[in-house]
Amino acid sequence: MTSFLPFIGILLLCALVNGQRRVTARGSASSGGDPDDDLSPIRGVTRPSVDSGSGSGSGSGSGSDSDSASFSVTDRDSDSGSRRDRRRSTRMPNNNGDEFPTNSDRDTGFDRLTTQRGGDMGNGDRDVADALDRRRTTPGFFGGGDRDRDSGSSNGDRDHDSRWSSSPSSRLDRFPENYRVEVEVQRLENKGSILATGSSCDVLSACDTKLYAIIETEKPLSAWPGSVPLAKWPVIFTVTNVDSPAIAKTVARDICQQRDALSSQQVSLRVRAVDADTLTAEDEINKFDCLFTITPASLGSDPATAQWSDSMECKPTSQVGKIKLFARQRAYQISSSNCNSQAF
Repeated sequence: MTSFLPFIGILLLCALVNGQRRVTARGSASSGGDPDDDLSPIRGVTRPSVDSGSGSGSGSGSGSDSDSASFSVTDRDSDSGSRRDRRRSTRMPNNNGDEFPTNSDRDTGFDRLTTQRGGDMGNGDRDVADALDRRRTTPGFFGGGDRDRDSGSSNGDRDHDSRWSSSPSSRLDRFPENYRVEVEVQRLENKGSILATGSSCDVLSACDTKLYAIIETEKPLSAWPGSVPLAKWPVIFTVTNVDSPAIAKTVARDICQQRDALSSQQVSLRVRAVDADTLTAEDEINKFDCLFTITPASLGSDPATAQWSDSMECKPTSQVGKIKLFARQRAYQISSSNCNSQAF
């Protein structure tokens, strides 16, 4: 037992020495040092001195801790030695290991934020707010800026033709440069099997109905036949021995490089119906004029979104009420490469 007494004495002596060091450290803290001096500093962190306010004081760790970290503390009331309202600037590492200062108290003289990661933001909170406001209103941030978002558009909409959207519910405020007009010739009613003169097509059979048609866009209100001679009109339908056929044929006309600010566009489908016998010349059944008014809002972005108008009765030049032709119309935008202004 007596052989362990020297070791016990050494342990007691070490405990006394450590206790004395703690008392010394506490006394140093109470005499003006900072209680954080005895804490191990964060690796790679430096604490620069900051001078603001009416008075300043400084403290540092003692012994082996003196090389670990250093910082400066500024008090508002240096005479009383009070540590309240103490302002401290520290450097804390960001996620990349870089260092940037933080402002722990906005009431002090920290009027500049500088970050190595984000760049210089300018002078204090005012410049931070200005920088954030610029980012909010700059295309590329927050989907083109809150101003664009509030107005219901994105930054991409500025480069898009404001006259046009691919949405079926969209409406144009003026005509696009290139669009196509289609008129469907639906049916012909000739219950009396008569010609334009009032005589019958054939004695023993019905009419051999043949239709020529064209869409007049240049002079829709001009006198018959319009800007295109009859000899150039295409045949769109033929049938043998049928007085009132269902036709269901579509005639198209492209309008290209339209640059006039028109609120509406009139087009006229012109149809010439004849009785085409094999051994005799063609006898005219009737001539029809189908006038349509197109507005920008009625155009579709493509054939799938274009809406047909209501069916209308075309105006005949003779035998009014006895020979009838019905048609409907639609229009939609096309590209310049697909636009052909030829009428036939």
